[in-house]
Amino acid sequence: MEWNDAYLDHMYYTVNYKMCLLRDVQRLEWLDNFSCGQKQVILDIGCGTGYFSYFAAKRGHTVYSMDAEAPIGKDIFFEGQKALGLSMYWHTIQPFLPLLELPQPPTLAVAFSPHFYNPSNENFWREPEWRFFLKDLANRMDPGGTLYFHLNQVQSRPDFGPFGTPETRDLFLQIGTVDRNYICSIKSNAVRKLA
Repeated sequence: MEWNDAYLDHMYYTVNYKMCLLRDVQRLEWLDNFSCGQKQVILDIGCGTGYFSYFAAKRGHTVYSMDAEAPIGKDIFFEGQKALGLSMYWHTIQPFLPLLELPQPPTLAVAFSPHFYNPSNENFWREPEWRFFLKDLANRMDPGGTLYFHLNQVQSRPDFGPFGTPETRDLFLQIGTVDRNYICSIKSNAVRKLA
């Protein structure tokens, strides 16, 4: 793979790439422990720099990388995704609108610090938006699949953190586990059972 010097310079001065790489190394260690040598079909929602997608694919997993259609102010991410040769799916996640179709059902959907639910915005997602999104995603996944979200704490709301409302927090607790760092692990079958 050829790296464009201008891209690397821009990456160095615009994004704390060392922090991004260290964070993705931790995520890849989690993936190795989670997969136990079994190859996964991964949907990387809001793939950002694309490092996780790239190295997960290098480990032999099938990876579909998804990011916003028009990454506003994130041209550096677009250049990185292009340079890494990712299998990109451009899709802006919107409330109450379905996700796009993928070639095969993911066994694992990950979202690391996503921004699509506007956690610090007055139009942030509440329980109904999350319920629709999670059910739509689970219905597109392998029946035994796992949703693994690390909710964005940077853009938390002061009352209920990245959940925003107690109803949203209760929804996540009803269908999966949530640790103190707002890492949520959910089985797709549990989401499918939601009303």
